[in-house]
Amino acid sequence: QNIQYSLKNYSPKEYGRKYEATNLAITQNKQGIMYFGNASGILEYDSKTWRYNTINKELWITALAFDSTNEIIYVGSQNEFGFFESKSIINMRNDLSNY
Repeated sequence: QNIQYSLKNYSPKEYGRKYEATNLAITQNKQGIMYFGNASGILEYDSKTWRYNTINKELWITALAFDSTNEIIYVGSQNEFGFFESKSIINMRNDLSNY
C-alpha cells in the first residue's frame, strides 16, 4: 500500500517576516489548530490565518505539549516552564518548587 500525504512548507515570508525562521517545537489542539514554538514566541495556524502570540520573556520555545483534558498547551524553554491558554498571556516560570 502506497500512501501519499499532502505536505506544504511555509516560509517566514508567509507567516510573518519579522518572526524567527527556526521553529523548534510543534503541537496541535483538538480543533486542529497548529502551534509552533520559536525564538519569537508561539505561532498559531488554523489552516487559513497565522497568528502570533508573544511571551513575557525573550526565550526560544523548545517544547510544546497539548493537554486535551484541560485544553492547555505546556511550554518549555531553557530553564523555563509555563503554559499557554488560547487568547491569554503565556505564563513562564523558572521556579517549579511551588508545583
